[in-house]
Amino acid sequence: METLFPHQNPIITDKYHFPDQSFSRQYFKKHTEMSHKEYRAKRGQTKGIQN
Repeated sequence: METLFPHQNPIITDKYHFPDQSFSRQYFKKHTEMSHKEYRAKRGQTKGIQN
């Protein structure tokens, strides 16, 4: 799922016209079946990214 949102980011919320970050998290989890944190851990992308 390279095109989905690899981390929580207000810019992404604005870019994809989500009403808020909570909605973007819900959308991400629905479509990837994992949280942002789980996705980053799986991809080895935890350094320098805030939860």
